[in-house]
Amino acid sequence: STLLDGRILVPVIVEGRGLSLLLDTAGISTTVKWERVQDLGLAPQRTMRKLKGAAGTVLNSFVTGENFRIGDLPVASKPMYLETRPLFGADGTLSSPLSAGGAARPLSFS
Repeated sequence: STLLDGRILVPVIVEGRGLSLLLDTAGISTTVKWERVQDLGLAPQRTMRKLKGAAGTVLNSFVTGENFRIGDLPVASKPMYLETRPLFGADGTLSSPLSAGGAARPLSFS
């Protein structure tokens, strides 16, 4: 779906639960909000390297979704940084498979 400001939400399934992630075409990593991590039953871990995100945020914790799907496309062991920004209307961000190499084949929005 598309938000009023033009940003694209992509429905994904993580550990059997539906999430709406903002498509981040320049992103290098997929993120998920802290609040959703408990819902997903995933255990946060600290990263060895901190990732500096948009607007000066620092991402230093992650979870791994063992059962991650974008539509019918399964993505094996998808690591996701824990999002610290308030993303209104979204549960996190989805990095582009073309920029991050996260999926087996490019997504088609046609």
